[in-house]
Amino acid sequence: MLTSQFAFKAPETIEELLSEIDANPDAAILSGGHTLIGLLKSEAIDPDIIISTEKIQGLKEIKQESDGSVVIGSSVTLSALLDNSSVGAKFPSLKEVIRNIGDRQYCNQTSIGDEFSYKGNSIGVLAVLLAHAAEFCFCKGKDIVKVVDPTDKPNQSILTSIKLNPSKGSTHVREIKDPISRLPLCGIAIQIEGNKKAIQPTNFIVYGQNIAPTRLITIENLIKEADTPENIQKEKIGKAISEAVQNSPANPDYVTNLVYTFIKRVISSVG
Repeated sequence: MLTSQFAFKAPETIEELLSEIDANPDAAILSGGHTLIGLLKSEAIDPDIIISTEKIQGLKEIKQESDGSVVIGSSVTLSALLDNSSVGAKFPSLKEVIRNIGDRQYCNQTSIGDEFSYKGNSIGVLAVLLAHAAEFCFCKGKDIVKVVDPTDKPNQSILTSIKLNPSKGSTHVREIKDPISRLPLCGIAIQIEGNKKAIQPTNFIVYGQNIAPTRLITIENLIKEADTPENIQKEKIGKAISEAVQNSPANPDYVTNLVYTFIKRVISSVG
């Protein structure tokens, strides 16, 4: 039940949307809705105006590019991503992390932009996007701004699409949850190329509710040095992630152990 009062706008074009955002910089953006509605119900946010992207058809498209990349409109639902054959074939880790949400109704009502903007049920989604060197496209006025670090989002702009680049190797993902509350703490994703004698991790990402998206280059170097699971040293990995998870409510030793186990499983899967 929503008790707060707010104005509601539903522009039909990107131009109209940006005009509304410019006039109402503190507005909440409704793109799908499930996550935002939950925040409204819990009174975590209390906006004076909500601007919906529902009527902008261009934001609901999934396009396959000639270079093998896939461009996902910010209003594409998680269910649409699950059902899309191109996404499933080229980015199975994204499909996996969405499927693990386990709530089809949530996926039906939540867009990739909504999940990205409000940190919804799956914080592993952004970790996977970053592991695939995703390009986030923001529209600000007449300008299109493309960034690879979503924290560089321009002020008073709107996310219009996310471009995912395919990898030569494989991408693995795991979400870490609090052992008691089962609330998500952080998502980790790693992209691996090569074989056990020449492992080349190209991206190792950790991202959580209270953690900025971080590429753990130190762990990438440790994996290259280790070559095999037997040579991985838990103490070195624990030291490498200590700063990245320092703001997490999870016990650092607990997170370290899960990351360590995850890395060993990933390397063991390399032929």
